[in-house]
Amino acid sequence: MLPVTGNVNAMPRKLSCKLEIGGNTITEVKQLTYAQDWSGDISIGNVVSSYFTATIPTPSFSLTGGNVTLSMGIGSSVEWVAIGQFAVDPSSVRTKQGYTSFSAYDKLHDSVNSYVPNSSYAETLQGLCDDVCNQIGITSASLGVSLSLAKVDLAGYTLRDVLGFIAAYCGKNAYLNASGGLALKYFSNASYTADGTRANVPYIGENNCTVGRLICQSADGVLTAGSGEGIYFTCPFMTQARLNSLQSALGITYRKADVDIPYGNFCLQSGDIITVTTTGSNLTVPIMANSWTYDGGLSSSVSAYGVSDYSGFANNAERSISFKRFEATAAEKKYVGSAVQEATADITGANGGIIRINMGGNGKPAEILILDTGDISTASSVFRLNENGLGYSSNGYNGPYDTAITAAGLIVTDRFVGNKISGVTIESNPSTTGGQKPYVKVENGAISFYQVTVNGSGEVTSSTYIGEIRFEPADQYQGDAVKVDIDSGNSFSIGVAGHAPDFVYYSDPSQAPSGAEMFNIDGNLRFYSSTAADYFDLATMEEEIEDLKRRVTALGG
Repeated sequence: MLPVTGNVNAMPRKLSCKLEIGGNTITEVKQLTYAQDWSGDISIGNVVSSYFTATIPTPSFSLTGGNVTLSMGIGSSVEWVAIGQFAVDPSSVRTKQGYTSFSAYDKLHDSVNSYVPNSSYAETLQGLCDDVCNQIGITSASLGVSLSLAKVDLAGYTLRDVLGFIAAYCGKNAYLNASGGLALKYFSNASYTADGTRANVPYIGENNCTVGRLICQSADGVLTAGSGEGIYFTCPFMTQARLNSLQSALGITYRKADVDIPYGNFCLQSGDIITVTTTGSNLTVPIMANSWTYDGGLSSSVSAYGVSDYSGFANNAERSISFKRFEATAAEKKYVGSAVQEATADITGANGGIIRINMGGNGKPAEILILDTGDISTASSVFRLNENGLGYSSNGYNGPYDTAITAAGLIVTDRFVGNKISGVTIESNPSTTGGQKPYVKVENGAISFYQVTVNGSGEVTSSTYIGEIRFEPADQYQGDAVKVDIDSGNSFSIGVAGHAPDFVYYSDPSQAPSGAEMFNIDGNLRFYSSTAADYFDLATMEEEIEDLKRRVTALGG
């Protein structure tokens, strides 16, 4: 919980919001929504970043590339509380009718570059932490843990991954403090009570959850300590002794809950433990999700979701534990997030319009219209809703309607934005004018490519199969395999039994089945048959050619 001099737990008081952007101070903030990301489970090794979206009067300076300091104030004589340091996402900036909205993220949010060790860093856990923080561009923290650590193989992991490993070894989670430096902490008591005078509790679990077991995927395999409900995490350099020590110190009993705080509390953070009073009981609730909105007043909500309830065997085949999570976050931020902001700005920026109900021949309402003028014959901007669907035209009542959803299931739009598209088949034809066009079909585990001929009405009159990429189950190899067909059945197969040629890579040649051909790249290029002694070494080829020349010369050639 962020420290303040005043009593932040008191009932509502005057609130202020301040943004400092490139030496410019802005206190006239129309709205600001802040959140912290989290895995949704009690865990260790989380890297928790913060971000916000703000709407301000359009500034006279450019926001692109701007660094932002966010502070909140309480009281009539304002006490400013630093929240954090952020960078503006230039793709999120939108300006309309005198206001500009944008999103800003802290430095942990996008720290997904592959980690490449600095050759000179000290071979300790602290040295590793300093090196990672230096590459992210944040101030390192004093870990208080002594561990000699040779340069372990962290190839393929991101900076965010490695920072999570460091935090996990310390039994903590990683955050940035208000000044942008690394801070490590586990769940700690915030001395905040959410009772009937401060909060609503729309959901509370029936029973307590107790974390009594730690399960860690280390470089040596899966390590466990304790019993019962458990936390699963990854740390390549975790040891059994260290895990035992953490398990004895990190036990926690809590109740799952959602808590709405109508008057807000910007001092609460993910990782804080609050007390929730309900039905005469005092319940311990650790904050796993935290968000608040300022619009002259403040409202906030926090949640505790649950433990990972991990059981079974760990599989660490995927090198980067956070990259898929980042991809989803980045996609939402850069595409969906910006599209949502754009749509929000458009819709909330509406400055009028005339609603009209058209009557049918039977005298009953037939459709609802939203027009930019009161006369159908002169209106250019038209929304039209009737039993056949919803459409928008910028060319008058009779269309064409180039944005529409019909009752028959047709969606017409210039842009489609979403976090997830589910379906069996996706067919793509980017144009309806005549001529040769590409055509892509996704169906039954294959991506098929065609060249099609389209007439002036947009109808496909003929098609030529180009090839496909097909994902097929393998009979001999671990995981699924990929087969690429080119033209009429010619193929290049990777890891697929029963097709030729097959191409399989083994990091350890001894893993290959008997009779398999293998190759090895370790500074040289070598081709092996099933007999290890029978190989071709590219690195020694030049020397062998010179030897052959000498022999030919000796024979008088």
